[in-house]
Amino acid sequence: MENGNLAKTLVDLRKNRKLTQKALASKLDYSDKVISKWETGESLPDVMALKKLADFYDVSIDSIVLGTSKKDSNPPSERTDHRIELKQIKGPSRLLWGSLLIWTLLFLSTFFGDIEIFLVAAFAYSAILLTYGIVLSYYTWEGEYQGHVITVKNRPLQATLEMDGKQVDQNHALFGTHVKLTSTSDNKTIKAYIHGLVRFSCDLFVE
Repeated sequence: MENGNLAKTLVDLRKNRKLTQKALASKLDYSDKVISKWETGESLPDVMALKKLADFYDVSIDSIVLGTSKKDSNPPSERTDHRIELKQIKGPSRLLWGSLLIWTLLFLSTFFGDIEIFLVAAFAYSAILLTYGIVLSYYTWEGEYQGHVITVKNRPLQATLEMDGKQVDQNHALFGTHVKLTSTSDNKTIKAYIHGLVRFSCDLFVE
């Protein structure tokens, strides 16, 4: 693959979504320096990174590498999709995040103690992380499109897309980090993208 063509495609895809390098980096769990190197051709994304990019932009890996995605290579002015603002109405509290930090510090304090204490602490901390992973994955976002109330819910075992209180799509990914949900309304396609590993965010677009 040629670095120049791939870099240009990545720049076009990001600008079409009206994202900064920093915003894209946050959504893909990379640093903005890495995004910058990809877009200047200084380095190439690996296979896993290409998969994340393809899932995020809803295109194939080949279309990114070869620059053949007509849909996503159009200038922003020619695109008909737009983003719907979502409001987070449910998510982990600061108190919950703070309690996880306390558990983490307590576990780290056992590093230089007896090995028996460390092993017990490691086992207990693993169980705590699993519990927190379940609790911290409960998110709900809500937005409005042409009078319809759109709700996106992220749960440990599934994510759902609802319109006016009725479920229209679901994904049963276990602790999914890059989930896509779709529906249609008035001949328009509604797409929701849930991103994150511990802290989740959601983007909603109409095409």
